[in-house]
Amino acid sequence: MAVLVSIGFMVVTFAIAQVLRIVGKVVLPSNIYEYWAELITTWQFCACFIETDFVTADHGWWMFAVVCFLMCLGFCKVFEDATGCPCCVLEDYMGNLTTVKSALIKVAVQIAGAILAARWAYFVWTLGYSAGHADKAREELCETCINCSDLEGMAAEGLATFTAQFAAWKLKESDLSDYINSALCVAIIVTGASWTGMMFNPALAVSMTYGCKGESIIDHVVVYWIGPLIATALSYYLHFGTVPVLQAEKVKTT
Repeated sequence: MAVLVSIGFMVVTFAIAQVLRIVGKVVLPSNIYEYWAELITTWQFCACFIETDFVTADHGWWMFAVVCFLMCLGFCKVFEDATGCPCCVLEDYMGNLTTVKSALIKVAVQIAGAILAARWAYFVWTLGYSAGHADKAREELCETCINCSDLEGMAAEGLATFTAQFAAWKLKESDLSDYINSALCVAIIVTGASWTGMMFNPALAVSMTYGCKGESIIDHVVVYWIGPLIATALSYYLHFGTVPVLQAEKVKTT
C-alpha cells in the first residue's frame, strides 16, 4: 500500500510541477522564469527523493533502484535548462555562462525549493494515506544520514559528485546519456547510502537532512556542501582543462 501511495505522490508532484512550469512560461518574463524554473525543479526533485525513503523501507533497495531509475529518467525529460542543484550552478559559473549575482540567486532559490519540498512531503504525510506515512508525520525529529566522520563523509559525497558529474560531461553527446546517467546515479546512491545517505546535491541535503538529530551545521556544510562543490570544480577542470571565468577575469586585468 505504502509504495502505491509513494508512486502516487511522485506522479502528483510531477503533474503539479509541470503545471507550474507552463503557468510560469505564460506569465513571467524569461529572465525571471529561469529562477522560477529552478524553484520548481528543486521542489520536484527533492520532494520525490524524500518519498523514496518509504519505497526502500517497505520493499528494499531493489524496488528503490527501479523507482529511482524511472524517476531520474522522468527528471531528464521535464527539467529543461533547470538543474535543481548548486553544483550545476557552479559549473555554469566556471564556464562563464552566468554571473555571480545570478548564480547566488539561483542557489538561494534552490534552497527555498528544497525547504518547500520538505514542507510539501510533510503535509502529504499528515493526510495519513498509509500507516507508514502517518507514523512519519508523528516523528518529532529526523535522524541524520551521516554515519561516518565529517572528512569521510566529505570524501564520500565528493567522490559521488565527481563520478556523476564527470560521467555526465563525457556522455553528454550520447543518445543513451539519460539512461546511463540515471543508472549510474542509482548505483552510487545504493553503494554509499549507509555512509551519508548519498545526496551529492547540496539542495537535496538541505531538504532531507538539515536540522536532523545528530547533525550540526558544520557537519552539514562540510559533508554536503564542501565535498560536492570541490568535486564539481575538479571534474569541470579535468574535463575541459580550463576555467573560462578565470580566463575572462585574466583578460580584464591585462
